[in-house]
Amino acid sequence: MTDGDSIVWPDWFCFFCKDKYGEIKDPRYTRLEWALEPIGMPPVFQDTIIDKMPCPKMRDVATNWKSWNNRSLLLHGTSRLGKSRAAWEVSRNYWKSQYRKQMFINMRKFEQNIEEGFSKFNHNQLVTHMVNVPFLYIDDLGKEKMTARIACDLFAVIDERTINYRPTIITTNFNSSSLLQRFDDQELGAALIGRFKDFFDIVGATKKDENNS
Repeated sequence: MTDGDSIVWPDWFCFFCKDKYGEIKDPRYTRLEWALEPIGMPPVFQDTIIDKMPCPKMRDVATNWKSWNNRSLLLHGTSRLGKSRAAWEVSRNYWKSQYRKQMFINMRKFEQNIEEGFSKFNHNQLVTHMVNVPFLYIDDLGKEKMTARIACDLFAVIDERTINYRPTIITTNFNSSSLLQRFDDQELGAALIGRFKDFFDIVGATKKDENNS
């Protein structure tokens, strides 16, 4: 299921356990397709060949990171090292292991949803959904300037998710110091980065790491 740049999967589905499936079946998909891939996974990422990803660190994440029961994951570094592909592979692995609802959203859409939420009077509902969805993937953190309103809601989402062990994946091109500069409210930015350091496995890469096994 897609909504602009955000993607939401059905709540439960298991090819071998139909009683877990609580959504009306979308006729565009067969049962086998529902079971084998996260719904809405972009085709370009469905075709990922992990061995051809340029950065060994991201290949390792794509293959081995499965700490979603009590940790979250932040991937940072320069462009074109495979951060998004690694994040989608983790999403795929989670889907095949847990068959639980996932949500994908980039920061442009996050900001748009928050702003529209105030005008449509459903702001709290939007934030609550992002807090409670079993698996959340936020792409391109820091690409948009972090106003106080956006930063406050992002902190609320991350804070509540981490204390309840709901896994979140975040990708960003920024390290902690450069990411902090994207926040209008530096104190709130520092608090959010502190949450990342406490509750996320953080994997960073630069061009120096490319094909450096």
